[in-house]
Amino acid sequence: MKLARRMGELSHAGDTVSAVCHIVQRDGSTRFVNSINRLVAPTGEGDIIQKLVLDITEHVEIERALVKISYEDALTHLFNRSRFRRDLEGTVKILAHFPTAPRPAVRCGYSSSSVTSR
Repeated sequence: MKLARRMGELSHAGDTVSAVCHIVQRDGSTRFVNSINRLVAPTGEGDIIQKLVLDITEHVEIERALVKISYEDALTHLFNRSRFRRDLEGTVKILAHFPTAPRPAVRCGYSSSSVTSR
């Protein structure tokens, strides 16, 4: 669907569009491809389009793994401070669009009653 919309953007010779497509194969495995399409010449009988399809599955998988390890502790598999901050900022942006919505109770740090001195 995304690729079909992008192909509609080709109107003049030399115009190029690309789209990353997620393909689920019959065996259930998935592939990611980058489809690069260039309008060579519009003709009365139909357009001449040059198409290049690149398998970028390995690139996408590596990128996802890098994102995961940048936000997750390798030993505990818990989210780190960067992920917490990203999620908190996203929540604040969402709540800004709904000023009358109830706010969640958030407590960060220690309260004086939970810290005892020796």
